Formats: sequence, structure tokens, C-alpha cells
Amino acid sequence: MLIDSWISHSYGYRPSDQNLIHLWFYFFDNGLSACWYNVSLCGQYTFTGIFIQVPPHVHTLFASRWNGLGKQVKITPELVTFYLQTSFRCILEELLFQMNPMRKNASESSDIVHSVQLYIET
Repeated sequence: MLIDSWISHSYGYRPSDQNLIHLWFYFFDNGLSACWYNVSLCGQYTFTGIFIQVPPHVHTLFASRWNGLGKQVKITPELVTFYLQTSFRCILEELLFQMNPMRKNASESSDIVHSVQLYIET
């Protein structure tokens, strides 16, 4: 996991690593979205066509953990894992949920009701 937009997109790749998939997050003051990209060995990337808007409750969880991590005096890889692992898992679970074809067959409820339901389920 890289959390630095200035690190090469092929950081840590081995010569045998080609055509890998990256999940890029875009954090805004009031939201979070994610896109899937194919990345080649030299760092060139192409958009796969999958863009997902993450619900507000998931963004709130991540922002809370991110801000808590930022208040720590000494940030270690273990501390990053402690603060962010659960929130990243929630984001990934939400992405899987949104991409699931069964979800499209379910009746859609209002945004507020749907957000509360997702919050309770997570």
C-alpha cells in the first residue's frame, strides 16, 4: 500500500511484474472515490472503466482514522496498519458490494436509508 502521490506507480515492482492492477483512491473534503487502473512495469497506466463513489459513512471512518494517525508523534508501519487496516478493509468490502451483480437486482432505497443500512452492516 502506497499513500503518496509522488511515488512511482511501479514502485516495488519486480522485472516479472507486468500488467498489474492498482486501486487508486481520491480523497476529497466531503467524499471518497476509487478507480481501478492497469499499470505496466514502467509505470504507464490505463483506466479500466471502473469508478466507484464510496458512501459517506465509509469516508467518515477513514477520515477519522487518518486524522488520528496524523496526530501521532512517531508514525511507524505498524502504527499505520493499526490505524488504517480496518478502514481500508471497509472500503474494499464496499467496492466489492457495489460491483456485485446481485446488488443491481435489489430494490434501491433512499440514499439516507441505504447509507444507514450499510453502516449497520459494516
